[in-house]
This record gives sequence, structure tokens and C-alpha cells, in this order.
Amino acid sequence: MVCERLIELARLSFHTLYRNNRTQLRNELRKTSGASNSVIDRILVSLTWGVGKSTYESPILSVRSERIFCMQRMMGTVFHHLDYNLHSPTYSDELGKRFEQACRTVLSSKGFEVFPDRLNLPFQYIPANASPLVGQRIKTSTDIDVIARKGDFLFVIECKERTRPKRGTSRLQNLLTRVSIDLQYKTLWIRANTQEVSKLLGSEWSKLLASESSIWYVPLLVSNFPIDLPSDMRSAVLSLSELERLAEAIEISRVAKSGIDYFLSVKDIVRSSSSDTRIFSRQS
Repeated sequence: MVCERLIELARLSFHTLYRNNRTQLRNELRKTSGASNSVIDRILVSLTWGVGKSTYESPILSVRSERIFCMQRMMGTVFHHLDYNLHSPTYSDELGKRFEQACRTVLSSKGFEVFPDRLNLPFQYIPANASPLVGQRIKTSTDIDVIARKGDFLFVIECKERTRPKRGTSRLQNLLTRVSIDLQYKTLWIRANTQEVSKLLGSEWSKLLASESSIWYVPLLVSNFPIDLPSDMRSAVLSLSELERLAEAIEISRVAKSGIDYFLSVKDIVRSSSSDTRIFSRQS
């Protein structure tokens, strides 16, 4: 709210200077934003120029008790700081957690039993010779963003919350391709190590893997910015709404057997397309 008010001040007098004493500026910001004095002072100090600071990132000049800044420069600086913080690891992680919770909420509303948090897998789940497909180092641990079950279907979900690319989608496509491959190895490891995973889930949630019949293990990649993967990838990147439609249609999903592996026509269900997302049967 403090930054929003600073932008409003700048818009009112875009080509002029703001000049007032520090106390009056703080009082005006407190009155219109509702923020405490300590929060406002911290923001103003970060925006005030000093030795070693750039005038671009710190546009406020302190002259005795007065605070002076150009409205145009203030607007650019505030937007710069907001853009930086929106892409910071801390903020990105928070957005990622919210997106994961949104997926859990969707699945719960469709009758799935959903593990309430990320599931850490402290194991080397991917063969060393396959690691270059997903990164530069051998992975000795990982986590599952969302794991949920309804009937004989166990959803193993990787959530990717991303901002819209500024220049094309090739980098995002490469990232999601690696994530998709990685997710398939995670799912295969879970299928082959149900006892270990049950221990990690704990007694209350080990029921997710308990069954007298086959369990269908479904790796799903869900993103707020879904794009098509390369045509040779038998995987789909789903939006949140597409995940919801899949969850509604899971009982009537068309499943075709292919050797020891199986394929679920996820795209047929949610997009009327021919692309498939691989699912794996439980090994007998």
C-alpha cells in the first residue's frame, strides 16, 4: 500500500518535484496506506539516496529535514523494486506454495484424498545415467508437490507457477520438458518402493498406497502457464482448470494397455487432443 500510494503521488504530478519534510511525508503515507510508521520509515530509507547507492534505485534526496524526489523517477523506481521482488526466490516460493495448495483444493473438491503437504523423498530416485536428462548433477533426493488418490488412481503432481515469458516460450518449454521427464522417474520410483513411501506418508496417510487391486500411478505436470511440450514427449502440461476437468472424468478415463506400461489419454479428456500423458500400473 505504501508503494501504491507513492505511485499515486507520482501520477498526480508526473513531471514535477515532490518536496516536503520527512514527518509530513510519513504522515501522508500512513493516512492513505494504513501502514505503521516503522514500515513506512523502512521503505523510505530504502528509497533514499546515500553514499554507494544508485539514484535510479534510490530517488529520494534528503536535504536536512526535507525529502525531495522527482515524480517520474519515483514511479520507475517503485515499479523496478516491485518487479525485482516478484521474481525473488522468497516470493516465487510463496507463489509456488499457493499454487500447490490450489491444486490440493481442486482435487479435494472432486473427492480425492489429498496428502496435506509436499512429500520429501530422501532417496536417489533417478539412475545416474539418466540425470543429465533433467539437470547437471545426480539427484540424491527430491519431493512430490502434490500426491492424491481417488479409487485406483494415484495422482503424482508437479506444480510449476511461472510468470509469462517476455521473449518466446522456448526456455519455458525446455524447463517443463526436463520437469516432465523427472516426474516420470519420480513416479516410477514410487511405484517400485511403495513400502518406503508408505513410511514417509505416515500411518494416517499410508492408506494412499494401500490397495487389494492395482493402483494406477498418474504423473501430472500442472502449470499456471501451460504450453505444449515437444511432439515426441508423451506428456501433457495442464492448467488448473484442466486438472479439475480431469479429476471429474477420472472414473471414465479411457486406458489402453501397452506392454508393462499404460497410457491415460489426459489430453483427450481435457482438450480433445491426441497427445497422451503416461501413467504406470502397479507392479505385481
